[in-house]
Amino acid sequence: MVSVIDEVNLKFQSFDKPFGQIEVGGKYAGMAFHAGSAMPSRISFFYPVANSISNSQDYWKRYESHLFNAVLTVDGQAQTIGYDEHQAEYTPCCFRATKQYHNCSCRYEYSFGSTLPITVIKIELTNTGQAPAQYTLDLTPETAFHSCHSFNRFQPERTFVEQNGALLVADFSSVVDLGNSSLFFLNAGATPQEQHISETVTGFHYAKLLSPGETLGIVLIVGCCKAAELAEMIQRVQRDWAADIAANSERIDDYIATRGTIAIGDPALAETIAWSKGVHASLQHYLDDWYLPMPCPAEYNFFFTHDFLVHGLGWAYFDLDYIKNGYEYLLSLDAGDNVLSHACYWKDNAYYSEPCPPTDWNNLWIINSVSSYLKHSADKITAERLLPMLQTSLDRILLNFDDGLMKAYFPDWWDFGTNYGARAYISILTYRAIHNFTYIVMQLGQPDLATKYYPLAEIIRSKLNEQLWHEKSGYLLNELADGSLDKHYYSGSLLAANFGLLDEIRSNQLLDTARDVLLDDNCGVHNVAPADFVGLEEKYGFHNVEQGENGYYINGGVWTQCNAWYALSLITLNRVDEAYQVLKKHLSIAGIAVSHNGQPSFYEARITAKDANYGKIDKPTFLWHGGWFMLTLYQLLGIRETPWNIELHPITATELIDSKSEIKNHGEDCIVEFSGSGNYFQEIVFDGDISYSAILTASCQHAELLRGTPTVPYLSEARCIIENVAYDTVSGELAIAAKLAPHQQLDVTIILPVDYSLTTSCPDILVTAQSANARAKTFLVRSNQANIILQVQ
Repeated sequence: MVSVIDEVNLKFQSFDKPFGQIEVGGKYAGMAFHAGSAMPSRISFFYPVANSISNSQDYWKRYESHLFNAVLTVDGQAQTIGYDEHQAEYTPCCFRATKQYHNCSCRYEYSFGSTLPITVIKIELTNTGQAPAQYTLDLTPETAFHSCHSFNRFQPERTFVEQNGALLVADFSSVVDLGNSSLFFLNAGATPQEQHISETVTGFHYAKLLSPGETLGIVLIVGCCKAAELAEMIQRVQRDWAADIAANSERIDDYIATRGTIAIGDPALAETIAWSKGVHASLQHYLDDWYLPMPCPAEYNFFFTHDFLVHGLGWAYFDLDYIKNGYEYLLSLDAGDNVLSHACYWKDNAYYSEPCPPTDWNNLWIINSVSSYLKHSADKITAERLLPMLQTSLDRILLNFDDGLMKAYFPDWWDFGTNYGARAYISILTYRAIHNFTYIVMQLGQPDLATKYYPLAEIIRSKLNEQLWHEKSGYLLNELADGSLDKHYYSGSLLAANFGLLDEIRSNQLLDTARDVLLDDNCGVHNVAPADFVGLEEKYGFHNVEQGENGYYINGGVWTQCNAWYALSLITLNRVDEAYQVLKKHLSIAGIAVSHNGQPSFYEARITAKDANYGKIDKPTFLWHGGWFMLTLYQLLGIRETPWNIELHPITATELIDSKSEIKNHGEDCIVEFSGSGNYFQEIVFDGDISYSAILTASCQHAELLRGTPTVPYLSEARCIIENVAYDTVSGELAIAAKLAPHQQLDVTIILPVDYSLTTSCPDILVTAQSANARAKTFLVRSNQANIILQVQ
């Protein structure tokens, strides 16, 4: 095996452009920085409830929000600092910025607590002149809060200072909408010499005579807690803040180092693995005594089921605790009707769980998520508890099944619109969910539950090809409520190739069309083309231009999952070198950083309008960018997950032929190691024993896969659950044991050494030679029997 690169530690990324957004955060608070500033435009708190500080009046002008007024004076010369352009560096959980002024170097650092609901702001002012000088900083923080969800603005009921001016408190103890909170600013570095207090303004005044090279170090701890616990909280913070900040950094580093390690030959992808895990660890936010994933550090204060589920598709490979915790939370929100929650958040005066309507795609993603979790965990107890919710979700979404296809109000995977028509995306997702639901109930020993659903999948696949495939466009197009063709190309259609609803010819046509129509080489895959929905609000049922201007947000922007769906579909068709380029160029930190108007960060969306904002990212440090990246990487490395099995595939990009991944397989840790070159496996070894299957049918600690010319027969792929594969080298009998749902066939692909053949004497087993070359032969085998024996000669 050639040298591979172990995962790197979480590295600070540098950025010095006068645009862009940077978000960092921890379990209890997050901050957003805009337009090169060193001071935040938004601070979001998650404890005791979701409160935020922001002056923004316009979503697209969030950079106008300034939360601190900072006036630096050096020998009588005053200037406002903090919101001009700076040199910045950051990780998902720490932000630093520097700026050189006349005779003064300013350095800022922001970090977050592990068990304390705080963010720590360090400001260092250093005399870079040639003589001693008087340095002062007048720092006035914003103390008004916005409530979660309703975003109502509240001024403090009172503001007071204690500890000789070192502690400033904004009291909201009677404001139920804010969780009866107190906002506090506690000095732990230089002591402010005085404070300016009026009815509307409270601030700190720091002053020191600095010799050349000497520094004035300010440490301002900002936190939020219940008003009733303020005194106790301040004592804890004063005692433990430094250790708690260090513990948070150690917690994230430890998560990166110990969870699902991967060694590959590409440093840019190795760096992005660490970044993905760092984002994940930093975004487990407090919510009503739970720690749950939220989309980004500061922009949202909500738990979204969708974000947890799609992010978890990549995380199920190695962190089952995270997935199970999310399921436990969803079960806790069940009102007794088994209806899945769409979101949960603090709203005005209580936590509110928003149920999924029957049209919500979460009804399908929950099924796909549990199927993946069950394969990796073998945790039937949790799956059994979730089963009533899964069946209710499937029944509710199928209320939109009409004449062989699924209908939705939304144009694609969007969450708004009121034009109810036949849609490719929701049909594709339903097809996949039915297969995944079938897998779940089969593994739970309740195959009869799949009886009424499983045949619908084939109906959807057939009708999708018949009605929504547009031959001239080479793409799956949608229909509007009146049955007319929607001539937009939506990224959701890409999943048809990944999930196997199209034959090989159409799948390749679909991807070629996406390359020509949706792929922007500078930024990635657009979510829709053309981006022309401004003016079409009435036709699609959009309200108040919620779709965004043309080329902005969902109206033609590049969304991270669009790149992943394109790459995953390329992988399914073994177009692995193209998929590798998408992964590296549009989903890795390094690729995004060097792209047009890019920056080293994850994102929800990028702007594609051909104006000054072209390529800029929106909502950085975005959770499920990492989830989609990890899922795509695992599949590209060859660890491919289907509704039925975890399959190991030999075909990967040249740059990734040697890899070692630690995954969860049937509830146990398993090292999967690939080496060698070629499109077949020369040898498959599970825990030291030769295997005749590239499917992980049981737990093992070490799977070693050597590519090359096959020396023994092996099962390479299956469209059903495989329980066991055995080969008798003396008799030449190849025995396959499967588990079949009602109406399902055993359907597998077998690879043989080139001088072997495959036969059967059973009339119920159909053996079809698919291909042959100088290295191997490929056979397709189908049967109505769950257990078959084939003859290898």
